[in-house]
Amino acid sequence: MRIRLLSPLIVTGIFFLCASLGEAFPELVRHGYNTCMACHVSPTGGGMLTPYGRKLAAELLTTWGSEASTGVTWGLTDQENLETALWLGGDIRGAQVHQENTSIRAGRFIKMQASLAAAWVRNAWTVFFELGKQEGEVWQPYGTSFWGKFDASENVSLRAGRFVPAYGLHSSDHIAFIRSFTGFGLEANRDAFEARYATETVSVSLTASKEPRLSGSEEALSLAADLSLSEKHLIGLNVLRGDRDGNRRTLYGVWASLGLSKRAYYLGELDWQNRDGSSNTASFVTYHRLGYSIVKGFDIYALYERLESDLARASSSIERRGPGVQWTPLPHIEISGAWTKQRLNAPNPMEEDYAWLVLHYWL
Repeated sequence: MRIRLLSPLIVTGIFFLCASLGEAFPELVRHGYNTCMACHVSPTGGGMLTPYGRKLAAELLTTWGSEASTGVTWGLTDQENLETALWLGGDIRGAQVHQENTSIRAGRFIKMQASLAAAWVRNAWTVFFELGKQEGEVWQPYGTSFWGKFDASENVSLRAGRFVPAYGLHSSDHIAFIRSFTGFGLEANRDAFEARYATETVSVSLTASKEPRLSGSEEALSLAADLSLSEKHLIGLNVLRGDRDGNRRTLYGVWASLGLSKRAYYLGELDWQNRDGSSNTASFVTYHRLGYSIVKGFDIYALYERLESDLARASSSIERRGPGVQWTPLPHIEISGAWTKQRLNAPNPMEEDYAWLVLHYWL
């Protein structure tokens, strides 16, 4: 009986792993970088880097490598001339997952992502396009994200297209429960319009979005706000109200990205969700990561997270804890993983080992 129950858990784990295709590095707050816009083309972070973001990657995120090698061609061509015409990027990502308990020992390699991206930036305008979607073993030449942004003033911008709305930490943890719980995980790009106000200490994003499906898509209005308490301390608040065929959900979240020292940092998020309609449920998820940089580009961390999918049922919870590593040996190459103890309370309580190793190459 238990073996039958484990099969959906493996599938669930794969879903969580694939849930974070784009990524950001909120742990850079320990160096005094508490906004996403300086390093990423997207104002909400993740995905393609700006020329400045590439330089910063060599300076702060990689163990070895030069500023020139962060370019798309690894310094083989004149990067400055290339950047004046068009910014290019892309991602190739895969993961090895391992699950082991008294009833099963299983592993699987997952092709997560293979995409190319381009951005055209002129004065107040930015146009972005990303091509390529991995569907199991098959790569599809779909346009997964495309949007245009207009900077109406130094502090106000408007964006429209298909992208992931601003919500939460946007961490680089590829298996975090917070990704799938909020609905901004696998295939999270939405048809959306975003109005954003940002200063050096405060940013507020109001987004109207709809999932790009023919039927059963969620329409939502979300608000994301963050405040810099200091150069190395950032906190945020999120609210979302969504409707899917008369089934409504309200999502509340708080998060923090804290630089504890030049080497240590803390990332945390708590989200609470109420669903009304055919199933009235309350649920929550919490995520905590305490990290330390041993040498430049090589971090170790302790991870704890808990998911309660239905507070009315004690058997609906999953708890995960354990150590992890994140290493960027050279520009374009990232290796990350964790080995955790995962406690499952449904339907038969048990504890198991759950581990993953993610290999990521970015252009």
